[in-house]
Amino acid sequence: MENVEFLQDDVSRQETISEGEAKAYSDNLLEITGRSLTIHRYFFPSLASKSIKWEDVEWVKTGEEAKLGWLHMRLWGLAWYSSRLFIWWNLKPRVLSKGRQGMGVHGMEDIRPTSLVIKTRGSNVLAGTFVKYPEIALPVIRELVARNHLHNE
Repeated sequence: MENVEFLQDDVSRQETISEGEAKAYSDNLLEITGRSLTIHRYFFPSLASKSIKWEDVEWVKTGEEAKLGWLHMRLWGLAWYSSRLFIWWNLKPRVLSKGRQGMGVHGMEDIRPTSLVIKTRGSNVLAGTFVKYPEIALPVIRELVARNHLHNE
């Protein structure tokens, strides 16, 4: 059973998203606090996590918003995104397979809503990850990106 933590309602979520290290969202691939977004199983070959401070985030898009296709996806590592940008994906071995025996392939319509692409200031390599509950994580991410953009302007 996967360990997933999230807050049940918007009122509690608003109170918890502070500038501290309290978790606003956490699953086995992604952790969100008021200070940073941490992507687990990111670096090769150590599987170490990558932590990105909110003030360094330029934007976060879902796979749908980023218009990701098969050429943009990887189970782990570097993928082409555009003429100047690349995506480094964290490890998620079963994102492209489904079923008890791992047979079959998810379509892009299944993968896009759960994939996230993060653009950090001054980098041409985007961070790519997946989120188990995008309907819960995305409002938190949008709020934290907006909050930090207000502070930086």
